[in-house]
Amino acid sequence: MIVMRRNRVLRLRWSAPSVYRFTLNVDGSVKTGLNRAGFDGVMRNNTRKWGWRYYVQNDIWGPSLVETRAIVECLSWVWQKGIRDLEVQSDAKNIVQWIQKNSLGCGPIRQCIEKAKWWINRDWRISLLVVYSEQNKVADYLASFGALQVDERKFVDDRPIVSQAYLDDLAHIKRARRVVETT
Repeated sequence: MIVMRRNRVLRLRWSAPSVYRFTLNVDGSVKTGLNRAGFDGVMRNNTRKWGWRYYVQNDIWGPSLVETRAIVECLSWVWQKGIRDLEVQSDAKNIVQWIQKNSLGCGPIRQCIEKAKWWINRDWRISLLVVYSEQNKVADYLASFGALQVDERKFVDDRPIVSQAYLDDLAHIKRARRVVETT
């Protein structure tokens, strides 16, 4: 059997949800040298109205646990806001697959995955998708920003934190990503 590989360049950006009323982009960030981690969620509706939050944790965790906690904490946040129609987007492919395929892992990440499944199985219309990091830039920026803050926990709602990622999203700027396809 011959395997064919083809390089292709995708032009990516965040886009408004087409099926769901809201999109929640989540991300985590670990700053190993500072012994800090942060995670956040960026929520937008189909008219591009923004609301977001970031959370800071002083203790250092592994990247997988931080990404999983991002999903859990942000699901809790949107549930408290009364949102029940939601597409969750994460660039943490392995975490999304573990949640979707009932892989539990062991230790603290197992508890987080079980909690994420518990949230997803609540009474709401929800999907969990993997996106490229280029489509998750604002969440990435806010997670890094959160990890660098001095407060242990900080919640920010409905106020933009102006960053280049935020301005690029407003201007619909696309980012290039080279992918290799095999056939």
